[in-house]
Amino acid sequence: MLSFIEIGRLLKSFGKEGKIRYHVEDNYFDDFARSQFVFVDIDGSIVPFQMVANDEAAGMLRFDGITSPQEAEDLTGKNIYLSTNEIAEDKREAAKLDLSFQNYALHNEEGTFIAKVDKVEDYPSQKMLVLTTGQLIPLHKDLVVHIDEVQKVIHYKLPEGLLDVNM
Repeated sequence: MLSFIEIGRLLKSFGKEGKIRYHVEDNYFDDFARSQFVFVDIDGSIVPFQMVANDEAAGMLRFDGITSPQEAEDLTGKNIYLSTNEIAEDKREAAKLDLSFQNYALHNEEGTFIAKVDKVEDYPSQKMLVLTTGQLIPLHKDLVVHIDEVQKVIHYKLPEGLLDVNM
């Protein structure tokens, strides 16, 4: 089964030929530049589009089959994805931290239950796990020991005293 990683967004149509301005996250730009296809989320379905022109300097592209401003406009504001197969391995691991961890159980390294995760929030400096207890835990790949997606458990290296700070 194919899986995808969100890499950016289609911003605005441009010109009369169906070009679209885009933004791609810096850490995925090299992967994006090497790809011939991107995937666009259209009403909950991930749809492939072949890029026939990509002006990286201007942040503008054109898709095969999109030839008018109206067709391009229909795609603006949509998220764009790459297949995980096209993403460098180290970035794939980091992207696991972008999963929705709502209702996952947070355990320490020894396997002791700490709390349930209510949601993940983006803060200016990093993502934070918001626990059902109201506590905030920084979501950082170096602190995540293991993620069990089947059992919905995150094993985490909790820095000593962190939970006391958030009370």
